[in-house]
Amino acid sequence: MEQFLRLLYLMLFLTLFFGGYFVAPVLLVWGWVRWIRSIKPLTFWPMLSLIGFFFVSASALCAVSLFLYSLRLGGGLKHFDDRLFMGIFQWGELLARIAIAFGIAGMWRANPLRWHSPVCGLATLMFWLDTGGYFVI
Repeated sequence: MEQFLRLLYLMLFLTLFFGGYFVAPVLLVWGWVRWIRSIKPLTFWPMLSLIGFFFVSASALCAVSLFLYSLRLGGGLKHFDDRLFMGIFQWGELLARIAIAFGIAGMWRANPLRWHSPVCGLATLMFWLDTGGYFVI
């Protein structure tokens, strides 16, 4: 039973790691390319997806700024006693959660970001959960 739980824990960690570090950046770039190439008029439902995608982008910007600030502090992501570090961390996670909500709200009609917005928000949230030490092996 203990080995099963370790395996389950490892699979959860790997899923969060892969989703946060690989899926999120690819979906973010791909979604912006799809949106720029789209020629459909902007109505209510696509606007919600776009707002969600803006929140995903802001969350990703928080991730980049967290990495740069962490380098300034000496490297690594274990500066949990630094107030600004934790503030960036909390804002990034909150923005990812808001992005998921707007992304789900914008899924009701076909639009270029229909699936990109909520899935990229979920992948960005995976990054924040993985980076935050919630799942440390």
